[in-house]
This record gives sequence, structure tokens and C-alpha cells, in this order.
Amino acid sequence: MSWPEVKEALNTVELALIPVGSNEQHGPNIAESSDIALATAGARNLARRLFPRAILASSFPFGISYHHVRFPGTITLRPETFTAVLHDVVSSLKQHGIGKFFILNGHGGNMASLGVAVWQIQQGLGVKIAHALHWPSQEMVDKYQRSPQVGHACEIETSLAMHLAPSIAKTEALAKGEMLEPTFTGGMGGGLTGIVEPQYFDQVTANGAVGDATYASAEAGEAMAQEIEDRLTAFLEDFLKD
Repeated sequence: MSWPEVKEALNTVELALIPVGSNEQHGPNIAESSDIALATAGARNLARRLFPRAILASSFPFGISYHHVRFPGTITLRPETFTAVLHDVVSSLKQHGIGKFFILNGHGGNMASLGVAVWQIQQGLGVKIAHALHWPSQEMVDKYQRSPQVGHACEIETSLAMHLAPSIAKTEALAKGEMLEPTFTGGMGGGLTGIVEPQYFDQVTANGAVGDATYASAEAGEAMAQEIEDRLTAFLEDFLKD
């Protein structure tokens, strides 16, 4: 959009949608731009649904990807850089009269920093802000999961890519995740009461993927994307009421 087009749109816009993601390895299955490509496509679809009350902001393509950095091509920000840039983006958009913001996040590794950032932005800038991960409900995951582990370059994420951003899906190179034996008890997870010690992703999977992307399909991706958008649209319609 040109600035005159933005100016005209701001007559009705109440909400800015900000896609955030990462630039990191996704095994042989998906391009490194996967997380931001999927978040951007999802946010664009939400903007269409909420037109003319919402506007799609420029994508924020880099995230917190320390755990992938030993695979070539991965770029990571420091958490303080991530939160500072996001603060400045919202601050800039606020100056144009926008008071509500929704961050659609395509990368699980951003969640901890986003949790801090939205509180800082809400308190410091006095705006209404929320964020969500671009990921299907557990019910949908259970329906389309075919392998013991999912979550990164798996059949779920690869299916979403096939539907939302088909050019980044490496359909001729799809491979099952080459999972490695755990090096210690605890791993990358742990939950609220568990033990957590950071691991690089090449300590978890030799080829950078988990799950089994050979089960992926555009049809499954379409169904899951629809469910994500239905759920987020319902939330945002409530979010815009105040």
C-alpha cells in the first residue's frame, strides 16, 4: 500500500495484525522462511475476514531461534532485540491512530519473549494487545497426526505450508524426522514442574525435522488453516468489541 492508501484505510481501521515468525531450518521439508510465511498468510486471511476494521502490517521475519542455529541458514535475534523491535513497531503504528494490536506468531520459540513483550507494550504504550500461535487445536492435530512426535517440519506444519504457502514446501524431498536418542532426561520441554535444559535441535533430530512429513497433504493443511482462522476470527470479533 502507498501512504495515501494507508491513510484512507485508517478511516475504518481499529486493529493492526502483525505477523511474526523466524528464519530457521525446517529440515529438508520446508524452506527456512516457513514460520513467517505461514503467519503472514494466516494474518492476511484474518485481515480479509475483518475488513475494513483490520489492516495487515509488514511481517516481522526474525525470531528467537538459538536452538536451530547449528543448521546452516538459521538467523536468530536476542530476546531483547526481538522485544525492542516489536515495541517500536507498535509505537509507530500507534502514532497513526491504531489502538489495538494482534500478533500472529508462527514460531513456538518466540512465545516466552512475546509473553514479556506484550506486557511491556501494554503497560508502556497504553494499547490493547494480544498474541497467539498459528497452530491448529489439539483436536485437529490428533486428527491429522500420523507419527509419534509433531511440532517442527512435521506432517502438521508441512500440510499447512502446502496449503498456505505451497512454494516453500519441498514436496520432492519430504522426509521423516531422524530422531536421536535423548542425551539426558528432561530435554527441551518439562512443563510447569519439569526439568528444562536447553538443547540444540541437532541434538534432537539429525535432519532438523520431527514427525513424518511424508504424510502431509494440502487438503489437511486447508482444513487446519480454516480451523485456525475460524477460532482466531471469533476471538478478534470479541477483542474489537471494547
